[in-house]
Amino acid sequence: MFFEIFGKLCAEVGKSPNKIAKELSISSGAVSEWKKGRIPQNATLLKLAQYFGVSVDYLLGKTNMKNDIPEAIPVGDLISLKIIASVRAGYGGTAVAEWFGEKENVPTFMIKGYPPEECVILKVKGDSMYPRLLDGDLIIVHVQASVDPGDTAVVIYNDDEGTVKKVNYVHGEDWVELIPSNPEYPIKRIEGENLEHCRVYGKVIGLLGNI
Repeated sequence: MFFEIFGKLCAEVGKSPNKIAKELSISSGAVSEWKKGRIPQNATLLKLAQYFGVSVDYLLGKTNMKNDIPEAIPVGDLISLKIIASVRAGYGGTAVAEWFGEKENVPTFMIKGYPPEECVILKVKGDSMYPRLLDGDLIIVHVQASVDPGDTAVVIYNDDEGTVKKVNYVHGEDWVELIPSNPEYPIKRIEGENLEHCRVYGKVIGLLGNI
């Protein structure tokens, strides 16, 4: 339903979906996923709704009224978060994040009450968390040194670049499992002294999508 409405709005302004996506800094890969039935995340829906001058509910087919603003998703205040290029292990077991000055404005509600200065945006690399997360997706991460079992987190293992995985462990035992969503990837179990080379960078608290 969404892509059908999106295509209709594109036709009304005389532009292709990919051209409009480019104007809004949305990747062509994201448009391809929409064609398959994936719904954009809230931040992207808001961009599209503002571009076309319609409500989010209209984009989602929940109303036939283009400007039914009261039913649209509230934007609220916007905050600017750093977009981190990568996270790697540093000296003394610390996590070092590379930032090249790029930022993204997101609605305040998307950081779920965490202090803005403790939150960053990170680009997903690879497809180990497919279909939950796609290569190129932007995730919001609260920087913290530990997470609860079942949380999805950015984890540095073997002093390599950070990876996004669901984390599982039992308090008091010396093992941690990094669990991918994609069944083509195996669960990575880290035990004993290898845990010294495993550290959490932060907890995934939101998904902006491929924007």
